[in-house]
Parts: sequence; C-alpha cells; structure tokens
Amino acid sequence: MQSQNLAVADIWGIEAAAVFKFRDDLVLNAIINFAHGREEEANSSTVSADRIPTLNGRVSLRYVPNESFTTEPFIVFADSQPRLSPGPIFGTCASIPTGSQAG
Repeated sequence: MQSQNLAVADIWGIEAAAVFKFRDDLVLNAIINFAHGREEEANSSTVSADRIPTLNGRVSLRYVPNESFTTEPFIVFADSQPRLSPGPIFGTCASIPTGSQAG
C-alpha cells in the first residue's frame, strides 16, 4: 500500500507555558498544547487531519535543596484522540483504541 500527500490541510494550534516559583528551591513548570486540523479531500469534502496531536502537556515540580542535589518529578498527559482521518492506519498503534476513528 502506498500513501500520498494529496490533500490540502488547515492546521492550527495553541500552546501555553507557566513557571511558578514558590521559593528559591521549589519551582513548578507547566506546559499545555492543543492542535486541530482539517483536510480537504479531492471531492471537496473535509475530514479530520491525520495524526494531529490533541490536548497534551507536562507538569513538573523541581526541588533544589542544595548545589549537589536536584529532583524534578513530572507528569506527562494527553487527551484521547477521537479525531482521526477516515483513511487506513499504517502500522500498529496500541494507543488508538478500536472504534475511536470517528473523524
């Protein structure tokens, strides 16, 4: 099977980041991203753009009690991806549940 980039796509997104310094040794970092895309097919219909990441981000808390020790646990998160193009999915991806291809 061969894949060709024939569609016209409109993709937009937004991201935001914040740093909260509670004390000199304790800092919270957060970033959030969102993207949305639509593709125009050859018959002028529009569908969800293929493989565009949804809402996702990262939150971490950095602790630096002294010059020889730093720790920064973090959480990475992502929303489900219900907006997939109606075309075939190439390869396998365990993170895309069956039935979630609802463009």
